[in-house]
Amino acid sequence: MTLKTKQLHHLTIDHVSIRTMCRYNLNTDHIEIHNLIYKPRKYKGTSKTNKTCTVWLGNRSEIILMNMFDKVERMPYGTPGYDFICGLDYKIDCKSSCLTKNRLKSWMFRIRQNKMADFFLCLALDNRNDMNPLYIWLIPAYIVNNLTGLRISESTLDRWSKYERPLDKVLQCCNTMKGE
Repeated sequence: MTLKTKQLHHLTIDHVSIRTMCRYNLNTDHIEIHNLIYKPRKYKGTSKTNKTCTVWLGNRSEIILMNMFDKVERMPYGTPGYDFICGLDYKIDCKSSCLTKNRLKSWMFRIRQNKMADFFLCLALDNRNDMNPLYIWLIPAYIVNNLTGLRISESTLDRWSKYERPLDKVLQCCNTMKGE
C-alpha cells in the first residue's frame, strides 16, 4: 500500500495540538481526512527534577558510574550509542531500571541492538523514590547487543552473576545524592 500524507492545518490551544491531515492511497485512489489531537503529558518540572522522567533516572545512573570508576570521560548528552569512555578507551552505555511490580519481578534494560558500545553498565534499583541499588552488572556488548531489551529477573540472577560488580561505591554515591 502506498500512501501520501499531507498536513492541511495545525492549531494549538492551551498546549493541545490539533492537526488536520489528508491521506491519499495511491493503490485504491481513496482520500481520507482526519484530525489528530495531541495532548502533552503533564510532567512536573524538568527532566533533571522530575522522577517520573526516564532521563532523570538515566542521569542518576550516569552520576553513579562516574563515581564508580576512576577515569571516565562523560560524553555530551545525545551522543548516540554510549554515555562514557573509560580509561581503557572502552565505550560504556549506562542503563538503569527499577524493579517491576508485575508477576515476574524483573528489571528491563533497553539495549536497542546497540553495536557502538563495548560494555553495558546495568544498574538495578528497587524503586524511583528510594533509589536503593540492588545490583550492578558490567556486561560485554557482544553478549547482549543483538537484543532490543534485556530482562533480568529474580529467577535469572545466577545467569548474570559473573558480570556483577560490587555495590560499595554505588551505595556511597547514592547516599550522597540522597543527602543533597
